Amino acid sequence: MTFLRTILVTASASSLAKAATIATRYSAVRRQTANRDGIEPQILDYQTQQMKLFPAICTAYALHFSGAALQSAYNDILASVGNGDMSRLSELHCLTSGLKAYSADISSHHIEVCRRSCGGHGYSHASGIPDIYQQNVINCTVEGESTVLYLQVGRSLVKFLKKADSGEKLPPALAFLSESSPPTAKLTLRTESTLDFCVSVFKYNIVQLSRAVTHQIAQSLSTNSVNLEAALALHSLELVKTAQAFAQYLTVVMFVDGVKGSKLNPKEKLCMLHMCEFYAIHNIVEESGQFLKNEALNAEQLSQLCQHRTFLLTKLRLNAVTLVDAFDYPDRLLNSCLGRYDGNVYEALYEYAKDSTLNQHQVHPSYHKYIKPMQQAIRAKL
Repeated sequence: MTFLRTILVTASASSLAKAATIATRYSAVRRQTANRDGIEPQILDYQTQQMKLFPAICTAYALHFSGAALQSAYNDILASVGNGDMSRLSELHCLTSGLKAYSADISSHHIEVCRRSCGGHGYSHASGIPDIYQQNVINCTVEGESTVLYLQVGRSLVKFLKKADSGEKLPPALAFLSESSPPTAKLTLRTESTLDFCVSVFKYNIVQLSRAVTHQIAQSLSTNSVNLEAALALHSLELVKTAQAFAQYLTVVMFVDGVKGSKLNPKEKLCMLHMCEFYAIHNIVEESGQFLKNEALNAEQLSQLCQHRTFLLTKLRLNAVTLVDAFDYPDRLLNSCLGRYDGNVYEALYEYAKDSTLNQHQVHPSYHKYIKPMQQAIRAKL
């Protein structure tokens, strides 16, 4: 089961990458709303479209790197178990459960956004996206339903936090729970330093969430005269939120570490770091209430991040099509009229329509068999 969860993270990344490829290629072909010069821009040039697709592209890459890092951690821990060391099994369960649930949920969300970004054609079977969504959304259930897994991860985080407070050494992926000081990295909006700041913000936010839910559980135990199971049940919503934040943090760290440790040339690495930057900032902005409440950042810093996210849209636009082409999915795997590599979207849609059984006759036989006799019978009674 644990091994399959590591595989499902990569599977979710693959599904999202396919949907993002289709939607981005179509957005580069589709033109809409003429400007003053009478030229219709590519819809990919609109900020609103970019804000639909670029988070999907960045998330696909983040889940890809997270899947690779999780597989590596799985192999390392399994090797330790083979040598008789069972100390990291709880860490492995926490990692695989959290990332499997989060990757399934977030990929399904973004696949649906990609479908909507293609307009009416996205809803059509010809787009290929409905099939991708149907194949991916099952990942939210198989090998552990997402909510159940989040609850297990939330409870694990509470246990690890208690161990940290008692002075026990925590496993590598959870060692940050021993830290309690607010983020010290300064926000300077340069790629490397921005990433350092965002990672520290994510860390502090999870520590605060974990401490808050641990305190709430302890209060319920002391004031409500309930057992531990009942106390945990009373705060299940907070446990789920904490687990989701933890999984999100893991994807950010694994994405950043994976890119920094890659052997890309400087220009390629800078492009990838811009994606890391956008992914981290986007997730902070989208969950800004939580980060502000936990004092992981202040309103001024949040405003700076919002502005910088908009700036990064222009950076990502330059390479958007190239970034999805880099997934290297051939047309036969995408099975999409909209996501064709050659860009011949409308020719493909026309051929798809011609092949439909509904279009094999000028007038469908069902008209002559059912509708016409009914119409004639009605007229005869008039």
